[in-house]
Amino acid sequence: MLKRGGTCYFGDEDLRRQYKRVREVDVHNGVADITSIATLTSAFNNSVSEFPSTGGTVFQYLALHASATGMSTTIDLATADVKALPVPVSEADGQLILTAAATLTPMITDTLNNIVAKKAAFIALPFSIQVIGMVMPVAVPALVKQDLIKGNASASALSSALVALMPADLVPAGSILKNQVDTAFAQTIAAYT
Repeated sequence: MLKRGGTCYFGDEDLRRQYKRVREVDVHNGVADITSIATLTSAFNNSVSEFPSTGGTVFQYLALHASATGMSTTIDLATADVKALPVPVSEADGQLILTAAATLTPMITDTLNNIVAKKAAFIALPFSIQVIGMVMPVAVPALVKQDLIKGNASASALSSALVALMPADLVPAGSILKNQVDTAFAQTIAAYT
């Protein structure tokens, strides 16, 4: 630490050490991120499932849209954490991550299947809403597709980052999980095209 005129300054090396300590991410942070994503995915899936097949409102869908956007942001933050991990992780850490990802994968595919099942309900929503006396256009199917494209990009980036840090013998299992998620997103996006 340097002292100039009664004011203390951290030297460059001290500052780098402090920053590194704050930003250090370990495998347990990565697993916790995946667990948080699983919790969000489960809640989102329940919301999609509960969306009425008939009589739903644009405002109900906009709540789903906000959740989907928030989930993509959480996935993007998790991806940054995973990319901060040393590559490759140990065999034991790779197994921890693989187990967490294997739990999350069917939750994602189930959610995407529910989004396809609700397509008729989303398409039936009116194309405009009235807010404070103004009519605003809302193209729900286009919003669904936009959310799916963003979710796909986020999930694919996280999956790629997870596979990249696996020890060589776990890469095939990680790649299978990534391909399952990529395929499910592709099929769901195709349903809204």
